[in-house]
Amino acid sequence: MTELSAAASVKSTFLLVDAGNTRVKWALANGAEWNADACALADAVPESIWNGLVTPDRVVVSNVAGVKWEQRVRAWCEQFWKRDAEFIAARHEQCGVRNGYRDPSALGSDRWAALIAARYLTKTSSIVVDCGTTVTVDALSSSGEFLGGVIFPGSGLARVNLLDRTRGIGDVDGGVELFGRSTGEAVAAGVAYSIAGGIDRLVTEFSAQLPGVASIFVTGGESDALSAYLRSEVTRYPELVLRGLAVIAEATR
Repeated sequence: MTELSAAASVKSTFLLVDAGNTRVKWALANGAEWNADACALADAVPESIWNGLVTPDRVVVSNVAGVKWEQRVRAWCEQFWKRDAEFIAARHEQCGVRNGYRDPSALGSDRWAALIAARYLTKTSSIVVDCGTTVTVDALSSSGEFLGGVIFPGSGLARVNLLDRTRGIGDVDGGVELFGRSTGEAVAAGVAYSIAGGIDRLVTEFSAQLPGVASIFVTGGESDALSAYLRSEVTRYPELVLRGLAVIAEATR
Protein backbone atom coordinates (compact mmCIF):
# COMPACT_ATOMS: atom_id res chain seq x y z
CA MET A 1 0.00 0.00 0.00
CA THR A 2 1.32 3.43 -0.95
CA GLU A 3 -0.06 6.65 0.48
CA LEU A 4 -0.90 9.54 -1.78
CA SER A 5 0.01 12.98 -0.57
CA ALA A 6 -2.76 15.12 0.88
CA ALA A 7 -2.64 17.34 -2.20
CA ALA A 8 -3.45 14.35 -4.42
CA SER A 9 -6.14 13.00 -2.10
CA VAL A 10 -8.94 11.38 -4.07
CA LYS A 11 -12.29 11.72 -2.30
CA SER A 12 -14.11 9.24 -4.51
CA THR A 13 -13.07 5.62 -4.95
CA PHE A 14 -11.28 5.22 -8.28
CA LEU A 15 -10.09 2.03 -9.92
CA LEU A 16 -7.08 3.15 -11.96
CA VAL A 17 -5.89 0.71 -14.63
CA ASP A 18 -2.70 0.72 -16.72
CA ALA A 19 -3.00 -1.97 -19.43
CA GLY A 20 0.31 -2.37 -21.24
CA ASN A 21 1.65 -4.71 -23.89
CA THR A 22 2.61 -7.46 -21.45
CA ARG A 23 1.24 -6.51 -18.02
CA VAL A 24 -1.79 -4.90 -16.43
CA LYS A 25 -1.33 -2.78 -13.30
CA TRP A 26 -4.14 -1.31 -11.25
CA ALA A 27 -4.74 0.63 -8.06
CA LEU A 28 -7.85 1.20 -5.98
CA ALA A 29 -7.56 4.76 -4.69
CA ASN A 30 -9.78 6.16 -1.95
CA GLY A 31 -8.66 9.30 -0.18
CA ALA A 32 -5.13 8.67 1.05
CA GLU A 33 -5.37 4.91 0.48
CA TRP A 34 -3.64 3.44 -2.56
CA ASN A 35 -3.83 -0.34 -3.02
CA ALA A 36 -1.89 -1.44 -6.10
CA ASP A 37 -1.45 -4.79 -7.83
CA ALA A 38 -0.40 -6.21 -11.21
CA CYS A 39 -0.45 -9.35 -13.33
CA ALA A 40 0.57 -10.57 -16.76
CA LEU A 41 -1.73 -9.43 -19.55
CA ALA A 42 -2.56 -13.04 -20.41
CA ASP A 43 -3.97 -13.48 -16.89
CA ALA A 44 -5.82 -10.16 -16.78
CA VAL A 45 -9.37 -11.50 -16.84
CA PRO A 46 -11.56 -8.96 -14.99
CA GLU A 47 -13.53 -11.60 -13.09
CA SER A 48 -10.33 -13.11 -11.72
CA ILE A 49 -8.41 -9.95 -10.83
CA TRP A 50 -11.16 -7.57 -9.65
CA ASN A 51 -13.80 -9.90 -8.27
CA GLY A 52 -14.33 -8.97 -4.63
CA LEU A 53 -13.13 -5.39 -4.93
CA VAL A 54 -15.28 -2.64 -3.48
CA THR A 55 -17.38 -1.18 -6.28
CA PRO A 56 -15.50 1.94 -7.41
CA ASP A 57 -17.18 5.22 -8.18
CA ARG A 58 -15.21 5.40 -11.42
CA VAL A 59 -12.97 3.16 -13.49
CA VAL A 60 -10.26 5.14 -15.34
CA VAL A 61 -8.10 3.22 -17.79
CA SER A 62 -5.02 3.70 -19.94
CA ASN A 63 -5.08 0.92 -22.53
CA VAL A 64 -2.47 -0.03 -25.11
CA ALA A 65 -3.39 -3.73 -24.90
CA GLY A 66 -5.86 -3.66 -27.78
CA VAL A 67 -9.54 -3.45 -28.59
CA LYS A 68 -10.53 -6.92 -27.37
CA TRP A 69 -9.24 -6.24 -23.88
CA GLU A 70 -11.05 -2.90 -23.84
CA GLN A 71 -14.31 -4.54 -24.84
CA ARG A 72 -13.94 -7.17 -22.12
CA VAL A 73 -13.34 -4.54 -19.44
CA ARG A 74 -16.22 -2.36 -20.60
CA ALA A 75 -18.61 -5.30 -20.56
CA TRP A 76 -17.50 -6.52 -17.13
CA CYS A 77 -17.68 -3.10 -15.48
CA GLU A 78 -21.16 -2.52 -16.87
CA GLN A 79 -22.45 -5.96 -15.90
CA PHE A 80 -21.02 -6.28 -12.39
CA TRP A 81 -20.48 -2.70 -11.23
CA LYS A 82 -22.99 -0.82 -13.37
CA ARG A 83 -20.17 1.52 -14.31
CA ASP A 84 -18.91 2.83 -17.64
CA ALA A 85 -15.16 2.28 -17.85
CA GLU A 86 -13.48 5.53 -18.90
CA PHE A 87 -10.61 5.00 -21.35
CA ILE A 88 -8.36 8.03 -21.54
CA ALA A 89 -6.70 9.32 -24.70
CA ALA A 90 -4.04 11.93 -25.24
CA ARG A 91 -5.40 15.42 -25.78
CA HIS A 92 -4.05 18.68 -27.09
CA GLU A 93 -3.83 19.94 -23.50
CA GLN A 94 -4.74 18.50 -20.09
CA CYS A 95 -3.72 18.96 -16.44
CA GLY A 96 -1.04 21.48 -17.28
CA VAL A 97 0.56 19.47 -20.11
CA ARG A 98 0.47 20.65 -23.74
CA ASN A 99 0.88 17.92 -26.32
CA GLY A 100 3.58 18.65 -28.90
CA TYR A 101 2.85 15.62 -31.11
CA ARG A 102 1.96 16.57 -34.69
CA ASP A 103 -1.17 14.47 -34.19
CA PRO A 104 -1.87 14.75 -30.44
CA SER A 105 -4.31 11.82 -30.48
CA ALA A 106 -1.57 9.49 -31.78
CA LEU A 107 0.40 9.67 -28.53
CA GLY A 108 -0.06 6.55 -26.41
CA SER A 109 -2.36 6.98 -23.44
CA ASP A 110 0.26 5.50 -21.09
CA ARG A 111 2.86 8.06 -22.17
CA TRP A 112 0.30 10.84 -21.80
CA ALA A 113 -0.63 9.76 -18.27
CA ALA A 114 3.04 9.48 -17.29
CA LEU A 115 3.73 13.00 -18.56
CA ILE A 116 0.78 14.33 -16.56
CA ALA A 117 2.13 12.58 -13.47
CA ALA A 118 5.56 14.13 -14.03
CA ARG A 119 3.99 17.57 -14.36
CA TYR A 120 2.07 16.99 -11.14
CA LEU A 121 5.19 15.86 -9.26
CA THR A 122 7.45 18.72 -10.37
CA LYS A 123 7.16 22.03 -12.16
CA THR A 124 10.74 21.80 -13.41
CA SER A 125 11.68 20.31 -16.76
CA SER A 126 11.42 16.53 -16.66
CA ILE A 127 12.40 13.45 -18.61
CA VAL A 128 10.13 10.42 -18.38
CA VAL A 129 11.66 7.00 -19.07
CA ASP A 130 9.25 4.05 -19.29
CA CYS A 131 11.00 0.67 -19.44
CA GLY A 132 8.63 -2.04 -20.59
CA THR A 133 8.09 -4.04 -23.77
CA THR A 134 9.45 -0.91 -25.42
CA VAL A 135 11.48 1.87 -23.86
CA THR A 136 10.15 5.40 -24.24
CA VAL A 137 12.07 8.53 -23.31
CA ASP A 138 9.96 11.70 -23.32
CA ALA A 139 10.85 15.34 -22.66
CA LEU A 140 8.63 17.80 -20.82
CA SER A 141 9.58 21.48 -20.52
CA SER A 142 9.27 23.51 -17.33
CA SER A 143 6.25 25.25 -18.87
CA GLY A 144 4.48 21.91 -19.35
CA GLU A 145 5.09 21.45 -23.08
CA PHE A 146 5.65 17.87 -24.24
CA LEU A 147 8.49 18.33 -26.72
CA GLY A 148 8.56 14.79 -28.10
CA GLY A 149 10.34 11.56 -27.39
CA VAL A 150 12.06 8.39 -28.51
CA ILE A 151 10.90 4.76 -28.67
CA PHE A 152 13.13 1.70 -28.94
CA PRO A 153 12.88 -2.01 -28.10
CA GLY A 154 12.93 -3.12 -24.48
CA SER A 155 14.88 -6.02 -23.01
CA GLY A 156 12.44 -8.74 -24.00
CA LEU A 157 12.13 -7.59 -27.59
CA ALA A 158 15.89 -7.21 -27.93
CA ARG A 159 16.51 -10.76 -26.73
CA VAL A 160 13.79 -12.24 -28.95
CA ASN A 161 15.11 -10.34 -31.95
CA LEU A 162 18.60 -11.74 -31.39
CA LEU A 163 17.21 -15.24 -31.12
CA ASP A 164 15.01 -14.93 -34.21
CA ARG A 165 17.51 -13.18 -36.48
CA THR A 166 20.73 -15.09 -35.78
CA ARG A 167 21.98 -18.64 -35.92
CA GLY A 168 23.82 -20.50 -33.20
CA ILE A 169 22.88 -18.31 -30.24
CA GLY A 170 20.21 -20.68 -28.95
CA ASP A 171 19.12 -20.08 -25.36
CA VAL A 172 19.67 -16.43 -24.45
CA ASP A 173 18.91 -16.79 -20.75
CA GLY A 174 21.70 -15.67 -18.50
CA GLY A 175 22.66 -13.34 -15.70
CA VAL A 176 24.20 -9.95 -16.44
CA GLU A 177 27.97 -10.20 -16.13
CA LEU A 178 30.20 -7.47 -17.55
CA PHE A 179 32.50 -10.16 -18.92
CA GLY A 180 30.00 -12.74 -20.16
CA ARG A 181 31.51 -16.22 -20.14
CA SER A 182 28.62 -17.89 -21.92
CA THR A 183 26.49 -16.82 -24.85
CA GLY A 184 23.54 -16.31 -22.53
CA GLU A 185 25.53 -14.07 -20.22
CA ALA A 186 26.97 -12.14 -23.16
CA VAL A 187 23.52 -11.50 -24.60
CA ALA A 188 22.07 -10.52 -21.22
CA ALA A 189 24.90 -8.05 -20.62
CA GLY A 190 24.70 -6.69 -24.14
CA VAL A 191 20.98 -6.04 -23.85
CA ALA A 192 21.16 -4.47 -20.39
CA TYR A 193 24.13 -2.22 -21.08
CA SER A 194 22.99 -1.17 -24.54
CA ILE A 195 19.52 -0.16 -23.31
CA ALA A 196 20.93 1.59 -20.25
CA GLY A 197 23.54 3.31 -22.43
CA GLY A 198 20.86 4.46 -24.84
CA ILE A 199 18.80 5.88 -21.98
CA ASP A 200 21.83 7.67 -20.51
CA ARG A 201 22.73 9.18 -23.90
CA LEU A 202 19.18 10.41 -24.46
CA VAL A 203 19.00 11.87 -20.97
CA THR A 204 22.21 13.79 -21.70
CA GLU A 205 20.94 15.02 -25.07
CA PHE A 206 17.49 15.95 -23.74
CA SER A 207 18.93 17.68 -20.67
CA ALA A 208 21.09 19.90 -22.88
CA GLN A 209 17.94 21.17 -24.61
CA LEU A 210 15.82 21.68 -21.48
CA PRO A 211 16.01 24.72 -19.19
CA GLY A 212 17.35 24.22 -15.69
CA VAL A 213 18.04 20.84 -14.14
CA ALA A 214 15.59 18.24 -15.41
CA SER A 215 13.95 15.75 -13.07
CA ILE A 216 14.30 12.22 -14.46
CA PHE A 217 11.54 9.72 -13.68
CA VAL A 218 11.98 6.04 -14.49
CA THR A 219 8.98 3.70 -14.52
CA GLY A 220 7.79 0.46 -16.12
CA GLY A 221 8.11 -3.25 -15.51
CA GLU A 222 11.81 -3.39 -16.44
CA SER A 223 12.78 -0.30 -14.45
CA ASP A 224 14.09 -2.31 -11.48
CA ALA A 225 16.39 -4.40 -13.65
CA LEU A 226 17.69 -1.54 -15.77
CA SER A 227 18.13 1.11 -13.09
CA ALA A 228 21.18 -0.71 -11.75
CA TYR A 229 23.03 -0.03 -15.01
CA LEU A 230 22.09 3.63 -15.46
CA ARG A 231 24.66 6.33 -14.80
CA SER A 232 22.06 9.09 -14.79
CA GLU A 233 20.65 10.22 -11.46
CA VAL A 234 17.01 9.16 -11.63
CA THR A 235 13.90 8.87 -9.48
CA ARG A 236 12.26 5.46 -9.74
CA TYR A 237 8.47 5.71 -9.77
CA PRO A 238 6.97 2.28 -10.62
CA GLU A 239 3.38 3.54 -10.60
CA LEU A 240 3.88 6.73 -12.62
CA VAL A 241 1.13 5.96 -15.16
CA LEU A 242 -1.34 5.14 -12.38
CA ARG A 243 -0.43 8.38 -10.64
CA GLY A 244 -1.18 10.25 -13.86
CA LEU A 245 -4.54 8.51 -14.10
CA ALA A 246 -5.29 9.63 -10.53
CA VAL A 247 -4.49 13.23 -11.48
CA ILE A 248 -6.73 12.99 -14.55
CA ALA A 249 -9.53 11.38 -12.56
CA GLU A 250 -9.37 14.08 -9.89
CA ALA A 251 -9.36 16.85 -12.51
CA THR A 252 -12.38 15.45 -14.37
CA ARG A 253 -14.69 14.40 -11.54
